[in-house]
Order: sequence, then structure tokens, then C-alpha cells
Amino acid sequence: MSALLKVSGLSVAYGAVPAILDVSLEMQPGEVRVILGANGAGKTTIIKTLLGLVRARSGTIQFDGKHDLTRLKSHQIHQLGIAWVPEGRQLWGSLTVLENLRMGAFIEHDEAKVEKGIAAMFERFPRLQERRNQLAASLSGGEQQMVAIARALISKPRLLLMDEPSIGLAPLENDEGRYSASRRAAFGAKYVSTPEAPARLNASRLSSIVLSGSSQPSSKAAASIAYSPDT
Repeated sequence: MSALLKVSGLSVAYGAVPAILDVSLEMQPGEVRVILGANGAGKTTIIKTLLGLVRARSGTIQFDGKHDLTRLKSHQIHQLGIAWVPEGRQLWGSLTVLENLRMGAFIEHDEAKVEKGIAAMFERFPRLQERRNQLAASLSGGEQQMVAIARALISKPRLLLMDEPSIGLAPLENDEGRYSASRRAAFGAKYVSTPEAPARLNASRLSSIVLSGSSQPSSKAAASIAYSPDT
């Protein structure tokens, strides 16, 4: 089985300042990877480089064995099936919850499929159903994070990147968010994330990549938790 994501010798700099140096990682279908490290270690830089928002100085990023993400623009990367839950949510505050979800489904031109996706997100996040016509800026921090996660999941990504997904969530909201993430994993999504409590994420194969400031991150198993798609 070929790797869904393979990063080899990735180096990124902001001007003359190196951000990450010679990072390599590989993800197989069904795996979850959690990137850990201190502030400034390069966690978000890795995610933004995968998305094409930051350009690599050297190295390759192979997706699905045939696409080099370093050669693609961000919208092309998204069309391959890669979605992002950014740190700080980055919602359109002047749009409603429903309109934000529709923005997440912008690459789908079949209205029936869009409506089906929205209904699925409201089933996963019942509170968003209650707030569907409310402006995103008026929601609580936890509710906004739910919108951000649902907005990413609605495109049915093959690879889901989550940056600090549990910031601003109360314990119950955390459980709801992790439950949705685990169900998406059951349907084939893969995760690269920087959560505060990775071991609590219910997923098939969870391992961590620790950025310690050295040129090469270490990789180790963080947990191995069985799941059922029906739970």
C-alpha cells in the first residue's frame, strides 16, 4: 500500500530565518499523526506548507503517490481532498453558520450533495442546527470551533489538517469535536494536528511527531485505540 502522504527532506525558511529543517514523515491510509512541539518549533509551518500557503525551500511532499504538493497552488491542493481547520477558526464572522458551511462545500456543484453534507454536519453538531441562521461572530468560542471543524469536514477530505482544534472548547464540546473527528477517520480521513490532548482522540492508529528543535523530528507511537464506525 502506497503512503497517502510522504514528506521527504522538507525545509522551510522565512527570509533568512529557518523554520523547519530536513523534516520527513509518512502517513498510511487510516493513520493519525499528531505534531507536538514548543511554540515556534514549526508545527503550523508544516501544516501551511502542506497546504501551499508557505513555500518549501527544499524537499518534496507527495500526496497519494502521484502529486507533489510543493508544485501546486492552494486551491489545487484542496481539490485533491485536503482540508484545514486553522488555529483561531478564521470564520467569516458576518456570515451565518449555514453560509460558513456552504463556503466549505464550494468545490461541490451538485446542490443535492451540498444539502446532504450540511444535514450530516448538523447531525454531528446538533448545536449548529440550532444556530444555523446566527452570525458566526456572535457564537461562543466553542461553537465557532465546531463551525470550523464542520466547514472542513463537509468537503469529505481524504486528509484533514487540524491546528490546535481544542482551543476554546469546553469539555463537552471537546468530546463532541473529537467524536466527529474519529468518525471522519473511520471513513478514511487522515489527521495532522497539534492538539493539547492527542491521546484522548479516538482513532485507529495514532502516532506523534515531536519537533524538538533538532534537524530531524522523532516519531513514536502515542496510542493505539480501536474504534467502530458505528459508535
